[in-house]
Amino acid sequence: MPTTLACMTLRELLESKGIRTIVEFARRAKISRQDTWNFWLGYQNVGLDLRRRLSECLGIDLEKFIHLDRTRPAAPRRPGRPRKQPDAGQGT
Repeated sequence: MPTTLACMTLRELLESKGIRTIVEFARRAKISRQDTWNFWLGYQNVGLDLRRRLSECLGIDLEKFIHLDRTRPAAPRRPGRPRKQPDAGQGT
């Protein structure tokens, strides 16, 4: 069954263009191995500037990069540490 662009992941798009390994993706895209790993597995989303650069480096149409889905949903952020309450006895 052909994959539609609306639900295609970065990994599926790259594999359809002949890039089947993370090492080859890192070499051709000229980005760090850690970032490549995060993009390949869907831990990190590909920003618009990087999508443009990948489009130029890999020769893949920018429209295909714009419609990509994340493999994994974004992790929820934990709330920050609550502020300390000032002591009532100090001040005057």
